[in-house]
This record gives sequence, C-alpha cells and structure tokens, in this order.
Amino acid sequence: MVVLYLLSVVILLVNSVTLFSVARNLEDVGDLPEPEGNHSTPLLSVVVPARNEENTIREALLKLLKVSYPRVEFIVVNDRSSDSTGSIVQSLATQDQRIKLVDVKTLPVGWIGKVHALHEGVSQAHGDWVLLMDADIHLGQNVLRRVMEYVEQQSIDFLTIYPHLRTQSSFVKACMAQLTENLFCLLKPHLAEKKNRKNYFGCGAFILIRHNAIDLMSALHSVRFDVIDDCALAKQAKLLGAQCKVLTSRRGQVSVDWYSTLGAMFAGLEKNSFAFFSYKIGLALGFQLLEIAVLAGLGVGLIALYPPTILVTILYIYARFSLSRAVGAPLFSVFLFPLTRPLMILPGALATLKVLLRGKVTWRGTDYSLKELKAAKCFDITDHLQ
Repeated sequence: MVVLYLLSVVILLVNSVTLFSVARNLEDVGDLPEPEGNHSTPLLSVVVPARNEENTIREALLKLLKVSYPRVEFIVVNDRSSDSTGSIVQSLATQDQRIKLVDVKTLPVGWIGKVHALHEGVSQAHGDWVLLMDADIHLGQNVLRRVMEYVEQQSIDFLTIYPHLRTQSSFVKACMAQLTENLFCLLKPHLAEKKNRKNYFGCGAFILIRHNAIDLMSALHSVRFDVIDDCALAKQAKLLGAQCKVLTSRRGQVSVDWYSTLGAMFAGLEKNSFAFFSYKIGLALGFQLLEIAVLAGLGVGLIALYPPTILVTILYIYARFSLSRAVGAPLFSVFLFPLTRPLMILPGALATLKVLLRGKVTWRGTDYSLKELKAAKCFDITDHLQ
C-alpha cells in the first residue's frame, strides 16, 4: 500500500507539472492577430479526403467555401465511397471552380486508405501551402487569413491545430477532456517546436505545410502504412528540418463535432489505441496498469488523509483546470477524474485485446494486417518518453 501511495503521489506530481507546462506554452489560434491585409496571399491548396460522407459533405463544403481567404483551391478526394459522396462533390464543383474532385477507385497494397487519399489529393495541388483537413472540420471566418499571415511572418513550415471538440453529452465532454490530458501528457505538444527535442505532434483535423520546405509526396509515402498518420507526418516534417508549431482552438475557430456517445467514442478510438503504443504490448499494458496503480494509491492516500496526497491532488486539479482553459474543455470535467481517468483505460485495453486476437486492425471496411502495420510504423511513442 505504501508503494502504491508513493507511486500515485509521484506520478500525479509529474502529470501536474507537465499539464502546467503545456497550458502555459501552447498558443491559441484565437489569440493570433487579425490579418492586416497588406501582406501577400500565397495560393493555398486545401486537401479533404472523404469516404461515404454523403450526409455531411455538402454542408461541410458549403461552409468551407464561405471561409475568408482570397487565393484557395479545394481538392476533395472521394476515397472509394459506395454512396453518393462523389456525385455531390462533382455537383458543387460545377457551381464553384475552386473545387476539384479526385476520384480514388482502389486502394494499393501497403497503404492506409486516408493516407493514400491525401497522397492522391496532394499530387493535384498547385498551392504554395497545402492544408490537410478532415471533411467534418468547422473553420471560423478569418481563420485561414490569420494562420496564413502568422506562418509567413514566423517562418513556420508545419503548423497543426488541435481543434475544439464538440458533443452534446456532458459526460462524453468530460471523457474527451481526459483523453486530451492523456494525449498531451504523453506527447508534450508544446515541445514540438524545439529543435533540440524529439517531440512532434500532428492532428489530422488541421495540418498546414509549406510546400517548398517539405517534399509532401515523399513524406506521405513514408507514412503510407501508419494509422497514427498525423503524428507520423509531423515526425517526417521535423526530421526534414521543418520549423513546427502546434496551436489550440479553445474558442472553436477550428472545431469538430466528435462522438455523441461513449460507445461511439470507444469504437472510434479502436484504430489508434494499440498503435499509439507502437504495437508494444509491454508499453500498452504498462500504461494501463500504471493508471490503475495511481488511482488505487490516490484512494488509499485520501482515505487515510495523508497530507502529501491531499496537496498533490489539489495541485493536480489546478493543473487540469489550467489545461481545460487552454483547450476549451468544460471546467466541470476538472473534478471528474476519479471517473474519467479509469474509464479511459477501457478503450485502449479493449482495442489492444481485439487487435491481438484478430491479428489485424479494421477501419472503415478495410482490414490492415497487424504484422505489416508493425513493420511499417513511423510514429513511435518512445520518441516522447524523455
């Protein structure tokens, strides 16, 4: 019991320090200055992969078309859709010449579907900058102007934005906040811009890349069979010497309507959970057991009213509060960690077990061999364990 108690105090203290550091050092896209309008406007190519998105693609593209940026092309990749996604995009393309449809009929061996779709879209891009983003992302009116002016002024080559996560369920919001905390504690995204650190971070919701600084076609080819493709792409950018930057979006300038239920959230995390630990059973199991040990030790310390446990718990709650403010998470979630922290162990444990038993990862109707995924992975969690 004493070991559990001491372990929980040390880990919560480390978590708190990391959360404070992340919250203090990550900038928010909403804090970028308003565009002055007297700077050059390089051509921007927005590449959007879409697979069976007939219910949402029209509305999503119509919203994108209203975003304020004068020189932009929208390349929508219809990735083997079995519904009317392609015809909807083609119809919009006839109405607005900024839209271009790229049809992907087959998936080559050795590629993840989304990565291949991005690769095909980028091959048609003419922009000085390329923005990779998902079809369900909502952008504020002046976001692109702000961001483009910012990256030009700051000489940034690779910029990613962690979006504001939206859902109707209050408890799912709290679980999303816990997921964000776990992600940031492990990957430390504020260190991605440091040249002397290995840390890197990418979020598929919004990845902006200077085309002449990074051979994007080659970079995508290098991560072609990595399900953590966004972070793997960030790793490639950093290895190529790119100046990287991570922003948050607490006010919702970049947002996504995420999972509506816990079940949907668990299913959505299945693809990435085991891959996040680089398919290493020891790391995945070790993290989950460590979380259980921390919670057990914390319970022992609080029940016994040990002063160090009480103090570190107060510090941890304040650190969670700081992160919640930084990313726009609901503040009530700060106090729900006794529920959300153990609950968020489940998706990783279930996904790991399922993948090991099946020997494959199934995502959007496509099977990917576990053996081949292991051999081709680029993202490595141990890069961040410094």
